[in-house]
Amino acid sequence: MNISLVSTKALKIELEPLLEEEATEIELDEDEEFDFRFDYSAHRPDTLDVRNKFAIAFKALIQYPKDSVQFSIVFLAQFHTDDDFEDEYLNSKFALINAPAIGYPFLRAFIANTLVLAGYEQLMLPTINFVKLYEHKLEQINQTE
Repeated sequence: MNISLVSTKALKIELEPLLEEEATEIELDEDEEFDFRFDYSAHRPDTLDVRNKFAIAFKALIQYPKDSVQFSIVFLAQFHTDDDFEDEYLNSKFALINAPAIGYPFLRAFIANTLVLAGYEQLMLPTINFVKLYEHKLEQINQTE
């Protein structure tokens, strides 16, 4: 099955100040400048007759105490396949490892560029080990079944 990234899209963006008390409550390691929380999931379009498309929905929250700012985003990476697939495919290694790894650099670039254009320092988001996250997601899926 051939799979292609078709598009990326930011669905929700929030850039807001951190109150002084919020900024002081953020616990960072010595080598960290900001707090980064991240999650993702695979979804099929709402249209029932579409059987060859899916999207990875990324959710990210960045709290940057140095500039007293918080940035949150919901970002989609949309994919198209040359074959139809069943819903179980959305829990496959490709859908939860490879596809997010393809879409994540677009999210990183979008966040970095948006913050720079908004007047903040450019932040380099960390790399993500999608294999490790996949294993964690499998545990969650197995626990809910």
